[in-house]
Amino acid sequence: MLKDFGEQYIKILKNFLEDESESCLYQASLFSKELINKGIRPEEIVETHLKSFKELLKSYPYCEWVQKIYKSFSLLIEIMTFYGNVYKEYLELKDNLLQAMSMQVAYKRLQVYVDEIEFITQRLALINEELDRKVMELGTLHKISKAINSDLNFDRLLNQILVCVKEVIDYEDCYIYLMEDQSTKLALIKHYESAVGQSEAKLNILQQVNQLVLSKKENQVVDLGTQTWDHACSGTGTLLAIPMLVENRILGILSIITDQKKEIIDELLEMLSIVASHAAIAIKNATDYEYVKKTAITDGLTGLFNHRYFYERFKRELDWSKHHELPVSLLMIDIDNFKEYNDIYGHVAGDKLLKIIADILRFCTRDEDVIARYGGDEFAVVLMGVAKKAACKIADRIRVSIGSESCMDKNGNHESVNVSVGVSSFPEDALTVGELVNIADKALYISKKNGKNQVSFINVK
Repeated sequence: MLKDFGEQYIKILKNFLEDESESCLYQASLFSKELINKGIRPEEIVETHLKSFKELLKSYPYCEWVQKIYKSFSLLIEIMTFYGNVYKEYLELKDNLLQAMSMQVAYKRLQVYVDEIEFITQRLALINEELDRKVMELGTLHKISKAINSDLNFDRLLNQILVCVKEVIDYEDCYIYLMEDQSTKLALIKHYESAVGQSEAKLNILQQVNQLVLSKKENQVVDLGTQTWDHACSGTGTLLAIPMLVENRILGILSIITDQKKEIIDELLEMLSIVASHAAIAIKNATDYEYVKKTAITDGLTGLFNHRYFYERFKRELDWSKHHELPVSLLMIDIDNFKEYNDIYGHVAGDKLLKIIADILRFCTRDEDVIARYGGDEFAVVLMGVAKKAACKIADRIRVSIGSESCMDKNGNHESVNVSVGVSSFPEDALTVGELVNIADKALYISKKNGKNQVSFINVK
């Protein structure tokens, strides 16, 4: 009978999870009455419900679990409520029962009903607590998801992930590893440690566990008390290594060291997996955004700023220099005979030369200076806080550095690569970006006209 009851219960529960209608609730009430007639006890109903729900839950995606849990509890409450009505019916029959039997028999029967109702009340209280916990978890996940996905700034996002993980589980250390581009290696991008400094043994444990995550694509839980640790570590706590997955591809690993009890860890592990998935999606969005933003302002070949961004940045830096009454100089650099170079050595060699010159410009300037690929074979350099005299020296140093690069012609002879440079300065020559560019361009033309491979400037005042 119990087997038939279980199969029938699964069928009713499945229908209810798919269609929470009044018709389904009515069928559940009729089913409850049938259970009473068959002598099925409340605890058997509750146990059957839990077993049936656990079996059915596997067929739904994880993102629908909370909703399905809530619906299943609604059905159980409907059935249990009907049982509660039994007590009301008993009270209506109380007078007849007292007339038909002695007070002692009536009291025993009443006690049975009271016990049953007390049992049902206790089970419903437990179910309600479980439901409240699931709702709270769902609310926390929603808050975390909103917080993580609200910022596309990569550094702020990583800090926010550490904070959000802390809201789920109290940790001692937390590490965010990301896969390096075009490789299977992990790089530690962000971490928080309660004690400063990582021991070699600690790093080894993290690396070993991370490799397990990469190979199995599943959570790894390690009792650190069973691992070999050096004297710098306590050797207590639990290490959780959770893959950050995007479309079943591991983007990175979230590693957590906590002193929480095993029961709490087991309870929170699924929630942490969801947080890791949200974090992975947010990190991918942030990196994609950074890539798009970078490609919008940089030259694809050399990695220098492009022509459009050069003007935007030059204006901003010039305004800043005006406000602080500091000089700014502009170098316009053009490769001598670059067309002939391409004709002789090919465009692949020409592209390589452009990259080499870009690297030399980076080496010869400071981080605060602005370097851009102005045109095909022309570069622009904004020297912050540098007056014309010093700018000419820097320009000549750049010219000499580039001139040390050589190429081999068709006859096997080595030829040096030369550039011509034009210089203009604020406030000595002009006060606007357009005027400074125009004067530097004219000075560059003078270098070309006078034999190339030289630095020129114009005395405007």
